[in-house]
Amino acid sequence: MEIVRAAPELAGDLTRIALAAKRHWQYPERWIEIWTPALTIAPDYVATNPTFAAVEAGDPLGFYALVPAADRSRAQLDHLWILPERIGNGLGRALFEHAVATARSLGAAVMDIEAPPGRSEPRSWTSRPSPTLNPSTATWEPAAPASAPAGSRTSRGSCRCWSSRW
Repeated sequence: MEIVRAAPELAGDLTRIALAAKRHWQYPERWIEIWTPALTIAPDYVATNPTFAAVEAGDPLGFYALVPAADRSRAQLDHLWILPERIGNGLGRALFEHAVATARSLGAAVMDIEAPPGRSEPRSWTSRPSPTLNPSTATWEPAAPASAPAGSRTSRGSCRCWSSRW
């Protein structure tokens, strides 16, 4: 397995991975339909944002995408998805650690992350502590006000947001 910069031509594969990963958590199909626009990866999105895929034998197994702030002081981890059959084998950790290194290389001192409850605390992602993230620096905030419009960036589902400074 290697982590490589994703080509815009992989956008369809990345969308399939994101949808399969979301379905893995047994959300109702109606919710998946609502979230599909936010989980659809367009070729121009891949070309514009640092997007990396874990590949094996040329096939993508998972991916992440960052959206750097205009001043590059922060980076939003906009996507991190893994094929369900690859969950629990260290692939998510490898992608996350690569994302942290990429954000740092872009000049970001803070990474903002949105994650579902129950999987949103950094320590819940793995039984081993992450060498790239200090959970004690994380600050929590609500994902979105109740009035957030459907389809907005913060309406992928019930999520908690946090930021961590390294």
